[in-house]
Amino acid sequence: ANGTRLEYSDIKSDGSGKAKEVLKDFTLEGTLAADGKTTLKVT
Repeated sequence: ANGTRLEYSDIKSDGSGKAKEVLKDFTLEGTLAADGKTTLKVT
């Protein structure tokens, strides 16, 4: 464990939503697709 925590929000009934992970030096934000695939980008 490296201290990261992936958070999901705004989950819809089809399983899609938003994803966010706050790391020590930067934040990753992205989306959760209905098929379960999470896509993150550095913000």
